[in-house]
Amino acid sequence: GEAITACFGSRPEGEIQAAWFCGLLLLEAGRLGDWNPRRLCAGALFLTWTSGTHYYAGPAAAGVAVYMVWAVRSLGWKEAKPRVAALLLGMCLFAVPYLALYVIPYFHEIRDIIRSTVGQGGVGLSVARHLDLYRNWVRELYHPALVRYGMALGIPLLVFSTAILGAIRSTRGIAMAALPLQLGIFLLVWRKMPYYMVHESVLFAAAVSIGLLVLCRHLLTRLWTGFERWFAPVAVVALSIYLVKTSPM
Repeated sequence: GEAITACFGSRPEGEIQAAWFCGLLLLEAGRLGDWNPRRLCAGALFLTWTSGTHYYAGPAAAGVAVYMVWAVRSLGWKEAKPRVAALLLGMCLFAVPYLALYVIPYFHEIRDIIRSTVGQGGVGLSVARHLDLYRNWVRELYHPALVRYGMALGIPLLVFSTAILGAIRSTRGIAMAALPLQLGIFLLVWRKMPYYMVHESVLFAAAVSIGLLVLCRHLLTRLWTGFERWFAPVAVVALSIYLVKTSPM
């Protein structure tokens, strides 16, 4: 029952995950596309949307700052200024109506409900409960095997996903921009729910898949240059088969 609720219920984790991934992909696509302002703006919009969907996702919007700093360092302030403006515009498209129509009018109610449901604690308690959830997930066989194997090591999954994505040039921005949400949940959320593990688990699985794809492509194309054109469709088929075969749900 819990597994079905986590994936198909009315909880907001699915919306958070979708908005978060859209934001990360659009921001990185913008960077790789010569700092395309439209993509940067859209990515900032989605990442800010993520931060307003649930209290624990608040830090997600800090990922936009990664691209602001990166743009200035890469392009210089003069060239980076329209890109930074695009990022700020994307944030404001969500943040301004969200603050004006929801947060400010209902600030006291929001504060009270968060206090009553979250409780009190510190970083140590948050980390301990996070690792407790890892141990629970390892025992529950309906979770994907890859995620369970990763959690069984007792090391935060964000360590692996950040290292893998950070080592690949075309996903380096995602590695850094994804950290605020993951670190926020790991260090600052004392009332841990199993659903909160979804985001780091999906990013971990994506990072492992991307790492394997990059490694396989590198090895195979060195052995057979003609395989380059076939690599992407073969990889899609292989990953699809794995996804269906290894997930009882």
